[in-house]
Amino acid sequence: MSRRLREIKHLPIAENIRSKGLLGGIDLAKTKRPILELRNGVTISSYIAEESLNMGVFLRSLGNTIVIIPPLAIRRRDLKLLLDTIYSLINKIEKSM
Repeated sequence: MSRRLREIKHLPIAENIRSKGLLGGIDLAKTKRPILELRNGVTISSYIAEESLNMGVFLRSLGNTIVIIPPLAIRRRDLKLLLDTIYSLINKIEKSM
């Protein structure tokens, strides 16, 4: 998980990435300001929940922070899907700003 989070760290709007074991958080910010809404007025929390479900994973956010709390018995391929979805979603958010 830490290797994939290092890749996510290079995304322009991913800031303050932290993890402890399988728990993690990724703050979304642009020029050090939290991203709370997209250009179309949709809150970032709503967008993350809806788009992640469309991608086959349920993600939750607290404000501009994507929360990572997978089951402790998660299979490697499911963890990979979770982290791939987060990576894709952050790219998608950046393009819609």
